[in-house]
Amino acid sequence: MSKKITFVVGAGASREVGLPIGSELVNDIASRLTINGYSSGHGDPVIIDVISEYKQGMKGNYFKAAKHICDAMPQVISIDNFIDQHQGNEEIEFCGKLAIVRSILEAERNSLLWFDENKGRGEKINFTDIQDTWFNRLWKLMTENCKEKDLLKRFDSFSFIVFNYDRCIEHFLYNSLQNYYKLSPHDAAVIVNGLDIYHPYGTVGYLQWQNCSIGIKFGGNTDSSVLAYLSEQIKTFTEGTDEDDSEIFAIRQCVKDAKNIVFLGFAFHPLNIQLLRPAISGREMQNTNVYATAYNVSNSNQLHSMGVLANVIGVDIHKIKLADMACSELFDEYSSSLSVLTLK
Repeated sequence: MSKKITFVVGAGASREVGLPIGSELVNDIASRLTINGYSSGHGDPVIIDVISEYKQGMKGNYFKAAKHICDAMPQVISIDNFIDQHQGNEEIEFCGKLAIVRSILEAERNSLLWFDENKGRGEKINFTDIQDTWFNRLWKLMTENCKEKDLLKRFDSFSFIVFNYDRCIEHFLYNSLQNYYKLSPHDAAVIVNGLDIYHPYGTVGYLQWQNCSIGIKFGGNTDSSVLAYLSEQIKTFTEGTDEDDSEIFAIRQCVKDAKNIVFLGFAFHPLNIQLLRPAISGREMQNTNVYATAYNVSNSNQLHSMGVLANVIGVDIHKIKLADMACSELFDEYSSSLSVLTLK
């Protein structure tokens, strides 16, 4: 089905609710993998426990891999890029994924979207705290003049390609439906689970209300057994583009079918752009509109990104609106153009 809007979400987007950008994430990963020998006095103790428990006789090699990652972090483009460059090195991949999960879960817990679910039914997101973020603007866009009975149809107009490991969008929409429409948790879950939300590189696990056998709360804590399982949900670039075991076809179809594509906090790394390349020929996407944030990006790099989008995605460069603005500012600037009520 043709989508009115496909959102492509990068690490910069979650910054508005307090999650780390790429450089902050690699610093945190380096700290967690500062493992000297077999000492538990350094690095992340749960990661050390996982390596000690699951790798046993080989743990010395894994501790060395952890130190390798730690030492290299100041030089990397991103942790994803580093793991991909060491494809086939099982020790680096294992340690890197453990650190990603631990970092992201803690980032969720420190974000504006987190609340303590253990306190009871009265607890919820503080929606006042996120009133000025793009999440609130997204909500208004998705629900403009929409009655409860029309939510499933309305939400089917949107798709999300999320390059982050966090579950911010799913968590936000699930809780927003309950707060705004007073839906039951079950009914809210049905609507959000029906959304086309793709994570090319996986997530730190399914949320407990999603269709899964093992779920972890937003910002949840992990012990060694759960962490080992969750790390398996993280994908390298190669795994994310494996045509036999990924969502690559569905992702590219979302790009192809979109009337509007909105890039939020996306860094336009070549590997990620190539992943989005739709399987089309000719001028099928020449009428697609593209909106993109380029916060604190130089003019020359903005022009380069526009050229890449025009070439790889296949859109007319004159239909690309890329500007130095935050995600919330993009929604404000193009609120009329993005309104689903005006799109045919």
